[in-house]
Amino acid sequence: MDKTVEHGVDKAEVDRIQERLVSYACDLQYDNLPTEAVHAAKVRIIDTFGALIGGFFDESSRLARDVAAETPSTGATVIGTRMKTTPDIAAFANGTAARSVEMNDYARKPGGRNGHPSDVVTPVFAAAEHMQASGRDYIAAVVLAYEVYTRFADAISDNAFDSVNFCCLGTAVAAGKILGLSPHQLSHCISIAAVPSNALGQTRTGRLSMWKAVATGEAGRAGVFAALLARKGMEGPYLPFEGKNGWCNHVAHKQLSLDTMGGNGVRFGVQDSVLKPRAACFHTLSPILAAEKKPVFSPDG
Repeated sequence: MDKTVEHGVDKAEVDRIQERLVSYACDLQYDNLPTEAVHAAKVRIIDTFGALIGGFFDESSRLARDVAAETPSTGATVIGTRMKTTPDIAAFANGTAARSVEMNDYARKPGGRNGHPSDVVTPVFAAAEHMQASGRDYIAAVVLAYEVYTRFADAISDNAFDSVNFCCLGTAVAAGKILGLSPHQLSHCISIAAVPSNALGQTRTGRLSMWKAVATGEAGRAGVFAALLARKGMEGPYLPFEGKNGWCNHVAHKQLSLDTMGGNGVRFGVQDSVLKPRAACFHTLSPILAAEKKPVFSPDG
């Protein structure tokens, strides 16, 4: 066998990060997940669908559903309706609704980026419904998407780009696995997600618009769409992360590796995100909870 080809992937076409993601995704199986990781995934899936219900009537969610209504299909459900659309547009509509009410989870490690890894839950669900995947396969895909999201976030501190980029990458890897992509196809899926879909941090800077919620839906849509394209044989750019004009140099602004990922005694990222007790930005939760515990103004003056 040609040593430049492994598992059907031409190693001249891929960089180390891309190769690591493909190998990790192919190896991850539900039966090998610890009970704690499975439980954590279930909790976050339930929490995210609850957040979607809360954000369903937000204006950004309504507009996203209006777009979905113009793309009827049998692919996946716009949750909360009887409407079906393509899996990528379902990912867009459901991802927007789940993000709109600020109830999604939060994760950050010292030196890394803050983010909301539960952004991956509804886009991966759209891919799973499209493929009529089992519940176990869906849970394993959520654990996988969380792992990709959180490991990238842990490795990067640059705030110039939006953390939804991690959602796009995590969704693409997990959706690719759900769609049954070969290692070769999954490699291109990752590239298609990494190179074209880089959201800027301007979304969360200064005066905020409804795009703050919609950026998540768009990232999930791009991740699912990358998997759909790769399944049909679409090629992505070579060396998407480590090439001269690739992701590391121009998005992360640093070289990085993903040597440590969940499994084999290493705790999974899905186990470490924090669930919000109130519908608010994570940084405001402490004063909110403090204010609820002790009124600012005494009723007796």
